[in-house]
Amino acid sequence: MKLDRLNRGEAIATVSGVVLFVAMFLDWYGSGIIIENFTDISLFVTPGGNAWQTLDVIPAVLTVTVAATIAMTQMALLDSEWEPSIRPGAAVAVLGGVSFLLILFRILFPPSFEAIGGYSFSTTLKPGIFVALAAAAGIAVGGYRAMGLRGSSFARIADALAAKPARAKAGTPGRRSEKRPEPRS
Repeated sequence: MKLDRLNRGEAIATVSGVVLFVAMFLDWYGSGIIIENFTDISLFVTPGGNAWQTLDVIPAVLTVTVAATIAMTQMALLDSEWEPSIRPGAAVAVLGGVSFLLILFRILFPPSFEAIGGYSFSTTLKPGIFVALAAAAGIAVGGYRAMGLRGSSFARIADALAAKPARAKAGTPGRRSEKRPEPRS
């Protein structure tokens, strides 16, 4: 495999994908115990957790984003001739953007921990979530640049996807318009 087959966008997305994967295992949240019985003394403890421990659906989306980024990289490194309907750079750009928005949502609205035994918990943000946010932005930017450097755009993809149903209805080559012959018994 030759690394020079990667364009700059693919390289940015790949490095960002690896960073996002690692950031998912870093602490994203900490929790502090607020004791209301003693004149509002707050005592902070470190439990919290990483993306896997504190969130439900978002880690699955982030994992799909990382997998798509790795798949795009492998296709470029292996000089694959397969042409999917949606270019890999576009898929990675969209997934990176969605991941960025999901992480940003969890920064603005962190998960809340329930009150237990008269103690309430406050959520603090740890550096891991900010590393993940930057990595998701890198994936989105890298995917977008890769898409442009491979001669694609969102408008071209939309036109190509819109043209497929029209070709199928017209009976043009690429889809069979005639009925299949009955199997012989």
